[in-house]
Amino acid sequence: GLPMLSQDVLAAVRTRFSVEPAAADSALLRVTAFGRESSIDDAAIAALSSASGHIAELVLARTHVTDAAMATIATMPRLVHIDLRGTKVTDDGVVALGAATQLRSLNLYGTSVGDRGIAALSACKNLEQIYVCETPVSAAAVVALKTSIPSARIVFAADLPEPMADA
Repeated sequence: GLPMLSQDVLAAVRTRFSVEPAAADSALLRVTAFGRESSIDDAAIAALSSASGHIAELVLARTHVTDAAMATIATMPRLVHIDLRGTKVTDDGVVALGAATQLRSLNLYGTSVGDRGIAALSACKNLEQIYVCETPVSAAAVVALKTSIPSARIVFAADLPEPMADA
């Protein structure tokens, strides 16, 4: 199995991120920016390189990461969940993330990612959940991705209740 990360490396990651085991007795990590969003940028992602082989979940919602960090993130071999809600990531960043074929969950809510970025995800055959609400992604691009990855759940619009009929 995967050896545990050294305490020195963990301590270095914890200077910028919240870190917890992805599961009990697991060497895999859940790394989040909760409460530190304003200080997390591309340089902070570069600083994760020493732990990159141990990161299974990366929550970067509302941080200052950009497309520049996505190539680094795409090289994390065990990353299965990434949350990029409300970041400055665009199509170019998602094209780079297309190399992360082990990804199972990707949240792009409120980004400027469009059809070109979504098309690049067709290589990620392990994707189970993709969130593209509040993005420029078209319905046609969602249908095309669903054709490429039929088992994926693609959340394109918020699930709203049906309007009440006029009485």
